[in-house]
Amino acid sequence: MAGIERLVETAKLDFGPLERSATSDEPVFLHYDDGFDALIVMSVPPTTDTTVHYLTDQVAVLYDQRLKVVGIQVEDFVARFLPEHKDLKRVWDRSYNSKDVGELVSTADRVKPQVAKELIRLAEPMMEAA
Repeated sequence: MAGIERLVETAKLDFGPLERSATSDEPVFLHYDDGFDALIVMSVPPTTDTTVHYLTDQVAVLYDQRLKVVGIQVEDFVARFLPEHKDLKRVWDRSYNSKDVGELVSTADRVKPQVAKELIRLAEPMMEAA
């Protein structure tokens, strides 16, 4: 990954909190930024101060001051990431492309944990390789 300087070595990051959130029933915070085409999933409130640490050119983890990984950010989410991950794309399309706002909110709340867990599962090999 030429051009991106990491503030800390990947090996010093504690991925435990993010990995545990993929298997727990704890609430997750999910935000999609349409203008940036980025999906952010966090296991802590979004107001938590975090640092972005890129694993690939489009996938980054977010860590807190204690070097605990508490989130994941995927850039080019709709443009590049979803087409490469058909199962996640199916869930995303069914959940987030409704024209009915009430249906959208209801469906999004119901499948948010599913989207978050699948995204974390897909990112695990990138975390191990980094």
